[in-house]
Amino acid sequence: MDAEEPPAPTSGPGHEALLRLLDAYAAGNARTRALVEREIWGDFGLTGAPLVLDMSGFSRTVRRRGIVAYLAMVRRMQRLTAPIVARSSGRIVKFEADNLYALFGDVPEALEAASAILEALASEVVADAEDRIRVSMGIAYGSLVLIDGRDYFGDCVNTAAKLGEDLAGPGVVLVSEEAVARLPMATRLTLSPCRFELGGLVFEAAAWSPGAAGSLRSGAPDGDAEGGMA
Repeated sequence: MDAEEPPAPTSGPGHEALLRLLDAYAAGNARTRALVEREIWGDFGLTGAPLVLDMSGFSRTVRRRGIVAYLAMVRRMQRLTAPIVARSSGRIVKFEADNLYALFGDVPEALEAASAILEALASEVVADAEDRIRVSMGIAYGSLVLIDGRDYFGDCVNTAAKLGEDLAGPGVVLVSEEAVARLPMATRLTLSPCRFELGGLVFEAAAWSPGAAGSLRSGAPDGDAEGGMA
């Protein structure tokens, strides 16, 4: 597959406007805070499926080959993942360090992108085994605040980050309990339930890895629930 430049972030409501609202929230009484919170969610809120990707092997690669070699691998990851996210109807929110933060309208599209990313990385021709990029990913679903298309916040974003960065192993996609409910039953049957405790919080999730049988997008989730990016 041909590598492409990562797309420019999508524009959204202004960051300065959000800062003014947050200042008003901090200075306001209970009634003002309720009104400001409603305005923030109206201007910046949406429901979607965040995907967080984390590269593995930073310390080992830097120790053996140096930081420039690792930064070159990060750049390869960025160029490889950006078009895959776009083809699955997602958007790149940001690349940060050796992480990818993306957003999808719903979970099947996010899992489809995760599968395609793992497949592309596995099929990439490399001169040395140490050049192989290994990643883990987390996917969640819920309400979040999207700022200028360049950053996002919310419990579901934090969950995706914890699953992808702290809990998933290389080559594994961890899907939160809420996100699993958005998948077709055929896909759910390919997942392995798991439970984690981290920082005093419990994360109910399911693991997916390459080779899992079943369609990633066919059919609708139970209950025909609706959701998407605003």
